[in-house]
Amino acid sequence: MVIPVLTAAFGVGLFSATSVYALRDIDPIDFYVSYSYDKDVPGDAYKVHDGQTDAGKYVVNLTESPGSANVTTTLHNVDHAYRGSGIVQRGTRASFYNVGYAGYTYHLNLKRTYSGGDIYVKGSWSPDSQD
Repeated sequence: MVIPVLTAAFGVGLFSATSVYALRDIDPIDFYVSYSYDKDVPGDAYKVHDGQTDAGKYVVNLTESPGSANVTTTLHNVDHAYRGSGIVQRGTRASFYNVGYAGYTYHLNLKRTYSGGDIYVKGSWSPDSQD
């Protein structure tokens, strides 16, 4: 009698007998942004869903940021090619369709939308809106 054995390597994801599910990356945002230049959010994030789907919209959560200034967000791949953008107001959360594909790594740039001094932003972002 042969007994099947299921083995798995350590990694990010949930495993079942028939499927593998990746967990979405959520990265912190905690710095000042300016109208004069784009600021890279530190680190890159792995995308689980295609950006044209509801689950693949990238999310920027600035609910921890005081004030009401708008922040322009831009999604890039690792070669810094544009994959999508949107505007979110401090104190809110927003999600945006994009042209990013599942299975690749992306990063986010932030910039103050309108002129003025530097503004503080705190929150998080994810390249996917759902696991």
